[in-house]
Amino acid sequence: MMSCIDVNKYLYEFMDGELETGLYPKLQKHLEQCILCNQRYEFEKQTRLLIKAHCKNVTAPRHLRSRIIANLDSIDHESVSRTAPSHERKRLKILFSPHTLAIAASLLLMIAGGIFYLANNRQAGSVSIVDDAVTNHVKVLNENLVFNERTSVVGNASRYLSQNINTQIRKSLNPLNIEQVRIVNDMPVNHYGTSSPCIVFNHEGNKLSLQIIRNMHFPIAKLERISFGPRDFYITNRRGFNTVIWIENDTTYFLTSDIHTNEMLRFAATLASH
Repeated sequence: MMSCIDVNKYLYEFMDGELETGLYPKLQKHLEQCILCNQRYEFEKQTRLLIKAHCKNVTAPRHLRSRIIANLDSIDHESVSRTAPSHERKRLKILFSPHTLAIAASLLLMIAGGIFYLANNRQAGSVSIVDDAVTNHVKVLNENLVFNERTSVVGNASRYLSQNINTQIRKSLNPLNIEQVRIVNDMPVNHYGTSSPCIVFNHEGNKLSLQIIRNMHFPIAKLERISFGPRDFYITNRRGFNTVIWIENDTTYFLTSDIHTNEMLRFAATLASH
């Protein structure tokens, strides 16, 4: 199995088709299994496509760029010994030569490509659904929560509420504001929703909202992962609110609040253990 360090070492040879035959399948297998290395490979590949589209005269691979720059520097040093007018003419000639302009354009395209890649990757990742969780949390605090009935799982809310009280949420196409206050494990719990669950916990004077959403192939691997006890949690922060996320049986749980992440992880662990 090839390591990430080895992949970084041989990546450009791999992309140029110059890698040894025995190393090719090992590197290819690593890219299929390692998310970070695959993201870098896709970024480099897209950057090359941009350079190829806009700088068709540049044929040297990227790993030879330093050698080209070194050759340009050596030409610069040779021109120092010449007369002042000739020196200035040479510097201007080198500065505006096709090679120099091509390298400058390539660097600008790489920067633009990186910004484009990060912007699209971020938008396609976890930002949108986490923003929705934070927005719902704020609406919960204002007691004006409306849920998307297609994405929430109603039945999973019942395990956090008292068993001796009927807490079945009524089905309705019209917005129906339901609020029920119960004591669960010596803690007051508010249950909000139309036909979808959101549970608000009053924990030591702080409010935490638990939202239950269908998995929908949520790109959770892009978030920061923390192992807490026997379970893995994923954490993120949007607009000043922390969100702790975990998955059980193809269902995604979002716990959102503005308290410290460590405190939220401890509280999430008690919920996940029910």
